[in-house]
Amino acid sequence: MFGNLLAKRKPEFAHYAAIPLDVPLAPIEAGKARKFVQKYCEQCAFSKDLIRYVAFFARKPVFDGQIDLHSITQSGSSRIPNGYEWDPAFKQRFPEFVEWIRILPFSRIDAMVLVTQTDDIRDHMDIFGKNNSVTYFDTYKMIEPRNYRVRIFDAGDDLMRNRSFYVSRDHEGERRYVRLPEATNSFAVSSSTCYHGSTFHKGHYKTTIAIHAELDAKRHRELLSRSISKFRDYCIDYAPEPASGPAAVLPYKGPD
Repeated sequence: MFGNLLAKRKPEFAHYAAIPLDVPLAPIEAGKARKFVQKYCEQCAFSKDLIRYVAFFARKPVFDGQIDLHSITQSGSSRIPNGYEWDPAFKQRFPEFVEWIRILPFSRIDAMVLVTQTDDIRDHMDIFGKNNSVTYFDTYKMIEPRNYRVRIFDAGDDLMRNRSFYVSRDHEGERRYVRLPEATNSFAVSSSTCYHGSTFHKGHYKTTIAIHAELDAKRHRELLSRSISKFRDYCIDYAPEPASGPAAVLPYKGPD
């Protein structure tokens, strides 16, 4: 996906599980996010531990009976594939966020969801499935941590800022909570070197915006480097190898 350029590079940040990002605060207030989710909850995807609202999604374009996943349109500084759209209600309610997202190093947004907890979310890894292989890990470690998250919570709620989202090197292992400095509510988390989950605190509100995107590798690395320098005490690092546990990827032996 990222071409020969990444194949020739050493993984610069793969040992980091989570890095707070040196970007301005995402312009969504917790109260407005709460009202939005409550109003449109009938259209959300429910599970036992969260409510999921899809804010950006793919409507795959079809030409001559074939799905075209690669045609793109230019929008400002972002390349957005034809057929990928904002949810109309979300776009109308949060136009500032729609503009803010352009500062992130994405060449394409594939999906974006609002995840509102209703219970504890147990530790898991998002990448497991048909791509559960050393090849997958070997590719993604080059650009880890690559999953972008925005945490929305009430002003002054230090519990949500510092004791909600966590990462774990091993399945059901020691939890290390992602602490956020007051200057940002965004962070990047690894998709291949650690598990992650979230603790539910009754009476406290939190929505996490999970973004799945194709990254501009150069801009992404520049942002991670700048963020580590600024928020070094808030970063969480692990050894650069797959996490272990019942869903772990095949043992990674390193390059030949």
